[in-house]
Amino acid sequence: MNKQIEVSQKELTRHSILCIVEEIGPNGASTQIIKSVLAKNGVDISNDKLIKELKYLENKDLIGIKKVENTILKIDRTVVYITAKGQDLLDGFIKEDGIEVGDY
Repeated sequence: MNKQIEVSQKELTRHSILCIVEEIGPNGASTQIIKSVLAKNGVDISNDKLIKELKYLENKDLIGIKKVENTILKIDRTVVYITAKGQDLLDGFIKEDGIEVGDY
């Protein structure tokens, strides 16, 4: 695959992830929900690639990631939420290399 296309796909996927967690709200979205919404929007992504993109966004302080566990209810999920910096990026107050922001 062409390097420019690959980079553009990553930038758009990261932007989509930010939009998903923003839309879900302050309680965040599970990785399963994020993957499902991406798929419905034509972005087929493996679990490994999704985790890689989430870690990328977390390292830039654009999202937070927390583990939610309850052994009694047998809940074990990873929940992703947007940070203030991530919201500023989506609102156009800041720019960040590696994330394409705009109207699609």
